[in-house]
Amino acid sequence: MMRYIKPLRIPIYHIPSKKYMKEEQADELFRSRLVVEEKLDGNMIYRPVGRWILYLEDLYHRRTIPYRIPARYALFDIYDIEEKLILGRDDRIAVFEDLVKIDPALKYQIFHVPELERGVFNWREDPIKIADSPSRFADQKMQSRKMEGVVFKLEQTIKITEEIIKYLKIVNAKFVNDEFYRNMQPEKITGFNVIDPSCVSTERKNQSHMTKEIL
Repeated sequence: MMRYIKPLRIPIYHIPSKKYMKEEQADELFRSRLVVEEKLDGNMIYRPVGRWILYLEDLYHRRTIPYRIPARYALFDIYDIEEKLILGRDDRIAVFEDLVKIDPALKYQIFHVPELERGVFNWREDPIKIADSPSRFADQKMQSRKMEGVVFKLEQTIKITEEIIKYLKIVNAKFVNDEFYRNMQPEKITGFNVIDPSCVSTERKNQSHMTKEIL
């Protein structure tokens, strides 16, 4: 199984012990069209389903942000084992819809992380602006701060080549609100997120044709 390519932090400000990409790496990534997704605060797990590996946030336990979510698991990436592809968002949604046709229970177990924007962005300014709002799944009955952060991903499906693996070519990036770190008080975090199937985040209609960007 492919080791998940975790996004490095965008070098806007620095938290000790955290890994950040270089400015020239950010410049290169942000020349491409990107999809911006909300970063949800959960425990990352993976789930093999046939030729696919689903990468998920397990949001059952409340960590730092109280959520009201439609299901326990938030899907943020899918890897194609046979073709060695990381699916772009539109292709990811299409594949998941096909998996639901085979196993309808998946619809009640998994939801997509929210898409916030897509386009070409300025990495020095836009991450802060986009992340300066509550989570799309914030539990309104509880005190809620800003969303944890955002993740910028290449819009297209990506072929995972030896170059990417060997040279750690940047294919995604994340920004985490500094408020998230300042307000972390793990000893006070207890309980569970609310699972409410009526909570549905608006998604783009998928018209994907599995386009590939070979890096």
